[in-house]
Amino acid sequence: MTNEDVEDVVAEFIWDPQEYGAIVTHLSHEQMRSPRWRIVMLVVGVMMVWSLTQLASTWLNIGNHPGLLLGLIPWTLFGLFWFWILRGGGGGHLAARRAMKIDPRVDRLQRHVISADGISVDTGTGSMALPWSGMSKVAETDTHFLWYWTPQTAHYTPKHVLTETQVEATRDLIRLHAPDRFQRLLS
Repeated sequence: MTNEDVEDVVAEFIWDPQEYGAIVTHLSHEQMRSPRWRIVMLVVGVMMVWSLTQLASTWLNIGNHPGLLLGLIPWTLFGLFWFWILRGGGGGHLAARRAMKIDPRVDRLQRHVISADGISVDTGTGSMALPWSGMSKVAETDTHFLWYWTPQTAHYTPKHVLTETQVEATRDLIRLHAPDRFQRLLS
């Protein structure tokens, strides 16, 4: 298969904050699978369990150590907060809301062109071209194609805006230009 055998794929869609939130949550969960994040989560989990057990035992003996209870509350809240953050606690949907606040124009029509050169994205507020050589990874989920320009940051193209022929053409372009960086994350 050569570049001439595969046509460019053009996808046009309106940015959806809920879809964006789901993608950001997916990316944060994927990042948390790394060994470094597992160690951080283990440490935070141990801290939280220790704080909660100390809080419970202090609560039962409140008459003996009233000051200890007040000292443990911030640590317990800190542990709960970090556990919520590290588990992706609404992060994607908060990021979508933040994006809408920063620039309400993000919900304009987006145009993605997937070609032999890579992917080019025009959002109505700006444009970006990402060549195949600049992608650290390309992934396909049940609902999206993800174009990673760093190990943790990706642009996405929803499959629901593509025809089945365009989905196959996109897969062909990926197999042709990024076979060693392609991952299928289908359930």
